[in-house]
Amino acid sequence: MNKPQKQIVDIVHDYKVMFGKEYDEVVMYIIAKREEMKSDTGVLKDGDFKSEYIDRKIFEVPETLHTMLKEKLTAEEYAYYTTKAGSRWFAKRFGEFCLVNI
Repeated sequence: MNKPQKQIVDIVHDYKVMFGKEYDEVVMYIIAKREEMKSDTGVLKDGDFKSEYIDRKIFEVPETLHTMLKEKLTAEEYAYYTTKAGSRWFAKRFGEFCLVNI
């Protein structure tokens, strides 16, 4: 685990401890949102509007956690978190926030 990943794990742990009720509500919200998705990967099924570009989120975090990440991570660590590799790692590591199968 690299340094940004370790920092993120620690911040998410702190979030779960300090805001346990909000965390539980967010997990329930994301489970419900996953069930509403058109497919496991979040893409449109046949018969729906077709487009060559689909904008989809792979995970969703509550405002409180996002603020904690923004404030506690260095600029370089936050930059990693927002990269494709960092986002995929986050979605795999914290599946409770993941919206699609990756």
